[in-house]
Amino acid sequence: MSRIAAALSDGRVYLLRQGFTTVDILVASPFQKSTDLIPDEASIRAWVDRVAGQPPVRGAATADAAEAGGGGTG
Repeated sequence: MSRIAAALSDGRVYLLRQGFTTVDILVASPFQKSTDLIPDEASIRAWVDRVAGQPPVRGAATADAAEAGGGGTG
């Protein structure tokens, strides 16, 4: 967690300076599946929320929910 907090401590809104990347998706994924894992640190909670709000992440969450509810094909 300290590395995530350190990466966000300089005012960045995503982990890498170039902005939203797959690194954010991969690192935030466990927090989105188990929100109780998110530390009680405002910068990390805000980052997880920003990542969750990105269109590719929202789309994947919608597809996962449809599949879990029996709406998937397969």
